[in-house]
Amino acid sequence: MKVKELLHEFQTNQDYQELDELSFIRKIYIEIGKNKTFDVRYYFGNTATQKQIYRLAKKRTGVEDRLDDREIICYSLARQCEYIFKKLGYSCTVTHEPKELEHVFNILTLKNGDRIKLDLQADLEFIQTRRRTRHFGTTDDEYVLLTEVPTEELERADRNIGYTSESGEYTDEVINSVISNLSDLPLAERVTSFINDEDIIKISADMGYMQQYSFYYKMLTSLAENEIWKKLYIFPCKTSQEEYTSCIFIREQEPTVFLYSNKHNRFLNVDIDKIPDLQEEGLRLGVRGTEYETQKIDKEIVALANKQSPNFLFLGFANVNHIESYFRVIKRNYRNLGCISKTILKKELDNQELILERFNNADIIYIGGGNTLELMKILKQYNMISLLEEAYNDGKVICGLSAGAIAICKYGLSDARKYKEFKLTRVRGIGLVDLLVCPHYNLDGREEELERIMKRTKDVQGVGLKNLQALKIIDGNISIISDSNDDKVKFIN
Repeated sequence: MKVKELLHEFQTNQDYQELDELSFIRKIYIEIGKNKTFDVRYYFGNTATQKQIYRLAKKRTGVEDRLDDREIICYSLARQCEYIFKKLGYSCTVTHEPKELEHVFNILTLKNGDRIKLDLQADLEFIQTRRRTRHFGTTDDEYVLLTEVPTEELERADRNIGYTSESGEYTDEVINSVISNLSDLPLAERVTSFINDEDIIKISADMGYMQQYSFYYKMLTSLAENEIWKKLYIFPCKTSQEEYTSCIFIREQEPTVFLYSNKHNRFLNVDIDKIPDLQEEGLRLGVRGTEYETQKIDKEIVALANKQSPNFLFLGFANVNHIESYFRVIKRNYRNLGCISKTILKKELDNQELILERFNNADIIYIGGGNTLELMKILKQYNMISLLEEAYNDGKVICGLSAGAIAICKYGLSDARKYKEFKLTRVRGIGLVDLLVCPHYNLDGREEELERIMKRTKDVQGVGLKNLQALKIIDGNISIISDSNDDKVKFIN
C-alpha cells in the first residue's frame, strides 16, 4: 500500500482509531518505514548530486506530492512524517541532530504534552527486518526535554499492532540464535551457513537495497569481527541492468565469492573464474558512484610513487564526521593497487606525534572530498599545512579529490558556503599548485561561475575539471588523465 493510501487508512479505518495512542503512532511509524528506502543516488553520488537531493528534501512545499516517493534521505522522510502526523492532529517538527547538523529527525508531541523522538530513516533497516527499533522514543543527555518511551511500553504496542510474533518475539532473537550456533565453524562455513539460512533469507527478503547492504554488513561483522576487511569483505556492486547489489568475498586458500541475486532474494555462490565474464556482461564490482570510478587515475597515482608497496595516507577531514566509512572505501581501492593504507581519525587530531609519524612514513598523501572550508580549518588548526608543504618539497605524491584538489591549489571554486541560490565562491587553498581549480566542472552552472570568478582573479590560471578527470603536474609540466572518454580540460587565463 502506498503512503497516500496509508494516510487515508490512518484517518478512516476504525481499527486504527481503536488503538491506544502509543500503538497508533507506532503503527504509523512502522507502516511508513516498510515503504521507504534510503536513496542510492544520494549514497553513491558525488557532492553536487547530494546537495541537489538535499535541497529538494528540505522544502516544505510539495511534500504531499512526494509522499509516495520510495527513495528518501533523512530530511525528505522527516518532512513526510511531519506532514502525515500533522494531518492526524499531532504537533510534529523536523529537528537537527546537534552532533551532526546534516542529519534530521522528528519530535512528536503526545496528547499529554510529552515529546518523543522519531528517527524513522535510522530505523528503516530494523523495521524491514522486524527487529527492535533503535530510534523511536529514545533520549540522551542532548535531549533532556524529551520523554523516553519505556521498553515494556514499546513491546506492548508492538504486540498490539502485530509487529512481533504471536509470542511477542522480534526477529533479533532468531538472528542471534543463528549467529551463536555458527561461532565454532571456520570462516567460510560460518558465512555460507548464515547467508543460506532460510530464516535469514526470509527476514531480509523485503528490504530496500541500502538497508539490506547495511544489514548484511552488520551481521557479517558480528559473525566475524576480527576478520572483516582482512579475510572477509562485503561491498556494493552494480549489474548490467543498472541495479545495485552486493558481493561477499572470503579470502582464504580457496577464495569464495557470493553475489546477491535480486531475482532470487538471496546470495548465490559464484565461481571466481566466472567473475571476468560477468564483468564483460556489465557487472561492476566495488561501485561507489562516479566519484570512485577512477581506476585509471588511481593507478597513475600509485605508479608515481615508484615503489612496490607504497605507504598511502588518506586525509578525510573534509568529511570529518565520516572519516572511517570514507577511508574504508578508499583503503579497499588502494589495497587492490598494492598500497599499505593509513588515515588520521577525528579522535587522533590532538596526537601531534602520530600525525608527524604518518606524514613522514607516507609515500602518497591523498586528500579526500567534502566540505572545503572544514578541510582548510582542520589543516590550519592542527599544523598540517606545513607538513603538506614539506612532503611536497620532499617529492612525495600529493593528490586531492574535489575539496582536496582545491586545498592543493592556490584557489578553488567551492559550494561549501550556503547561498539562497546556486553560487560558488572562491576559497584559498595551500598553494602547492599555482592554479584556481573548479571541480565537477560538468555540472550545471559551473562553467559560468568559473568565468565570473576568473574576471577578478588575475594572478593564476583557472582550470575546470570534469568528474573522472585529473591533472598530473610534475615540475610545472601539466598532463591530463581521464577515466572517461572526455580528455578535454577547460583552461582560462
